[in-house]
Amino acid sequence: MLACLWVEKTIAHVRIDKDINQVDSGEIGICLAKEWRGKGVGQVVLSAANQYFANMGVTKISAEVYKNNSASSNVFVEAGYVYLSADSDGFMRYLWQA
Repeated sequence: MLACLWVEKTIAHVRIDKDINQVDSGEIGICLAKEWRGKGVGQVVLSAANQYFANMGVTKISAEVYKNNSASSNVFVEAGYVYLSADSDGFMRYLWQA
């Protein structure tokens, strides 16, 4: 599922994927418009997405964050996601479990 949040123009794009092979797992991606960063929107969007996943029976959610995006990393960590690893392409992988 891809959702778009907007107020007169797009604020965020949110990608929510449920793993078809592991029904209790999913992956999330969030992209916020520059002018909306640092205003708590990421936390609100992530909280709503986590609730959406919970309603679908998903108990494990993974996310990848570019290594230079400390603000996004902080949003995921504050929401209870745990850092797992980094890959050679510069992405850090996080996991949330119910």
